[in-house]
Amino acid sequence: MPYDTPEPFKVDIPERALIDLDERLRRWKPTTAIADNGSWAAGTDPEFLDGLVDYWRHGYDWQRCQEAINRWPNYLVDIGPQRLHFIREPGTEVEDAPRPMPLVMTHGWPGSIVEFLDVIDMLAHPERHGGDPLDAFDVIAPSLPADDSGARAASSCSIASARSPRPERISPTSRPSRSTGVPGGGSAPSTLTGNRRRLIRPRYLVRAVSSWPM
Repeated sequence: MPYDTPEPFKVDIPERALIDLDERLRRWKPTTAIADNGSWAAGTDPEFLDGLVDYWRHGYDWQRCQEAINRWPNYLVDIGPQRLHFIREPGTEVEDAPRPMPLVMTHGWPGSIVEFLDVIDMLAHPERHGGDPLDAFDVIAPSLPADDSGARAASSCSIASARSPRPERISPTSRPSRSTGVPGGGSAPSTLTGNRRRLIRPRYLVRAVSSWPM
């Protein structure tokens, strides 16, 4: 069914998927070490990889992570041919002031919206952290579609295009507002942000923030 407008969504990975992942990790076979003086020139260090697999099997708490994601309002929406998942936390509104400006926070490859979970509240509700509510943002954190083809430059153009409609498409309001937005990110997101600057309607974009060259 189409999601022409944002529909509430809850992350709920079925137990069978977690059991399957654990089984595949259990079957993983350690590789033979090749001397490269710890430079990783011959590939991933086997000891490091062994520890990583062990962490994923016995240390990582997916249930805790899932609950942390679902603490925030999650949505699905179709923009063009792409179905996007995103978190949107409306910023604190101040009487007689414009609504908070939308801030689109974009993660990279590999990466996820989990990177932003600890800062959403600070950005959307600065007054809870000793700040001024007038500095609040309407925080939007989309989950970028997985890209295992290696064609990041091409895919980033299509994703940036999918992210270029008017901000109120995913940050609706019935009140007068700052109908502009700020995209931000680093690494792969810098490519998306750069493409977004060219694809988005200029009057809806006031600033692009990136920690990498675009």
